[in-house]
Amino acid sequence: MSIFSRLFGRPSAPDDPFVARLKDVPVPQSLAGTFVEGLTNERTHSQLTKGINSVAIYSVHWNRPWEEITPHMRAADTTPLVESVEQKIALNRDAEGAHWWFSTMTETVTQRVGRDFGRSRYGQLTLGSLLDLGDETSLMFLPRLDTNPFGASTSFYETYLNIRVDRLVGTVRTVAVFGDPKVERQIQALGGLLARRMSDALRAAA
Repeated sequence: MSIFSRLFGRPSAPDDPFVARLKDVPVPQSLAGTFVEGLTNERTHSQLTKGINSVAIYSVHWNRPWEEITPHMRAADTTPLVESVEQKIALNRDAEGAHWWFSTMTETVTQRVGRDFGRSRYGQLTLGSLLDLGDETSLMFLPRLDTNPFGASTSFYETYLNIRVDRLVGTVRTVAVFGDPKVERQIQALGGLLARRMSDALRAAA
């Protein structure tokens, strides 16, 4: 049975030995920083991609149960609160393919600016100051306003940190409720750890 079949549970295209290493790349929650404290319900997801350049994606997602957020809303406590954090690792066939994936991920966020998607309306994009985390890095902040069927609105604040290291692209996506939680430094620190783990994994596979 191929590596893809063992990892994803179904037949696949020709193997890339690095696929088996993807699950070890994301930063464990215990090392991710204090801004992820209180997040639970860890979920992982693996999938093959069908693009010409991309091979596979592995993601780890933590979130805060909505039952913990509802009391804040009832008490009119709108102190910004991190609702979820996701790390996503995209494996590409080569660095050129990873550059395309990195650019696509960045463009996907910019296309949401000022637009409505269902009951969500996105605001204006802000670019963050960057540390040198990899071959390419982008940091973007995007506010969002969700309106429920009864007309009540809740504000969210999304952060996207994309990092390319050779043929890997790592994304840290953070969603906060009630506005900006002011955790940019911690997000960049998490991105730094993720970039290091990507580099180490590529070096070990060489």
